[in-house]
Amino acid sequence: MNSLKTCKIATLLSLAFGLAFSSFSQANSLVIDNFSDYQYVSDVGGDNSETTDGPRAIVGTGLTGATRTLIAQATGSNFHETAIETDNALSISNTSQSAGNASVIWNFNLTDFTLHGNAIMLQVLAIDIQSGVFVEMIANGSSSSNQIAINGAGDLYVNFSDFDDASVFQGLSQFQLNFKGPVSWDAEFNVVTATTPVPLPPAFALMSLALVGISSFRKLQHI
Repeated sequence: MNSLKTCKIATLLSLAFGLAFSSFSQANSLVIDNFSDYQYVSDVGGDNSETTDGPRAIVGTGLTGATRTLIAQATGSNFHETAIETDNALSISNTSQSAGNASVIWNFNLTDFTLHGNAIMLQVLAIDIQSGVFVEMIANGSSSSNQIAINGAGDLYVNFSDFDDASVFQGLSQFQLNFKGPVSWDAEFNVVTATTPVPLPPAFALMSLALVGISSFRKLQHI
């Protein structure tokens, strides 16, 4: 009798864990850039010009024919610098009195992003100022997300429906991130992808069910 109960509980546990963790793997994410391809650009203040590096072909992406361009523009007097670097992360830094702007632009072969999800995810690794830093996302040079506050480390999701024209994601060939912030802001980002946000509450509910099953299983072992 106990062996039959044990078998049933084991089956329920397998199902619960399978369903829970499948929630995390359902999204067919498309990596726009993992920033593994090294690139660097810096700009010093003193005028209104900007400094550009690229376009450079990259391989740390799921896109085909992808190139990346970095644009930095420092503010303030001479020798106040804004720098952008990619080296397994996207790092943006500003020296004292520079509230610089930074942009990353990708061009690539026409791609239907809606096959891979319904949102853009930007992973924020670190940020030294907890308010006043913003990112604007622009799809195909025209459809904007408007400015979105970056308030700390974590995954930042922006739904396609939050853009001016979500339909452009059905045939995208250019994507751009524009960053701005207060004086002396620094931040680091890990990866940018097209994906579907995981519905965490249902996943955790299934994991809770699995944990209840484990508790029942342990009680059975002592009967």
